[in-house]
Amino acid sequence: MNEKKWLDDTIIYRGGYDVPKKKETEDCQLQFNKKTQALELSFKIASKGGGETHILVRMHEGDFPAILNEIGEAAIFRRDQMSEMNIELSSLRKNESSRRIKTKLKKLKLSNLKKSRNK
Repeated sequence: MNEKKWLDDTIIYRGGYDVPKKKETEDCQLQFNKKTQALELSFKIASKGGGETHILVRMHEGDFPAILNEIGEAAIFRRDQMSEMNIELSSLRKNESSRRIKTKLKKLKLSNLKKSRNK
């Protein structure tokens, strides 16, 4: 087995049909198990009667394409968000630059107007 890696940005929620989801744990580990040839996601949640329930999710090779497809979708979504943010930032920079130019022109006009009045 490979060394388990902590998933720092993963949160496990628990909920039911009539019960809203509640945060259960952030202690989640991932590893590739060579013996089972599966990705294993493991975590613990509180048991109903006290104590802890250990949960292991095994994802075998047949599910890898679906997993990778979802990772690809997430990457595309993130890329599109970043692109939209860059467009917005560029627009804000242009607007700010335009405001600065207009302010400088106003100051220059006022300065020239004062000079012409003083003559």
